[in-house]
Amino acid sequence: DDYGVWEIFLPNNADGSSAIPHGSRVKIRMDTPSGVKDSISAWIKFSVQAPGEIPFNGIYYDPPEEEKYVFQHPQPKRPESLRIYESHIGMSSPEPKINSYANFRDEVLPRIKRLGYNAVQIMAIQEHSYYASFGYHVTNFFAPSSRFGTPEDLKSLIDRAHELGLLVLMDIVHSHSSNNTLDGLNGF
Repeated sequence: DDYGVWEIFLPNNADGSSAIPHGSRVKIRMDTPSGVKDSISAWIKFSVQAPGEIPFNGIYYDPPEEEKYVFQHPQPKRPESLRIYESHIGMSSPEPKINSYANFRDEVLPRIKRLGYNAVQIMAIQEHSYYASFGYHVTNFFAPSSRFGTPEDLKSLIDRAHELGLLVLMDIVHSHSSNNTLDGLNGF
């Protein structure tokens, strides 16, 4: 349009299902005056790096109702005094491995509660292609890191924190992004 916004509308299938099936790999291909550009949508909700591939792939994420996580616990009320436990999901395992949302939910959150904290701040939660950046070379601002699990796994972690009376704070850094063009925001 006149403002540089490109869009496409794909109507649902006749049965009401999405024209793009959940879990499909998606990219945007643009034929521009400077050449062809393939990129992941800046608004993708999930992206993964397939084994043996270098760039991440955008994943159309719209699970069927029976696979969607349903929150059971309300967000706790803000306490008079915050006692914040700062954490990084991937670095929270006592073992030499990248930890998962599920393990953090089951093993780390109860320990945080026992230690007397009332909030957990999750660092580097957005998708990032370069793990050694500590998560601060963000490639997808709307996608939680797939290294740790799925968006549904993250929702389960947040719900468990709420069940334990823990507020969840997320370290969202809008001023850091990767300069990757194939799986990042560079060029948008």
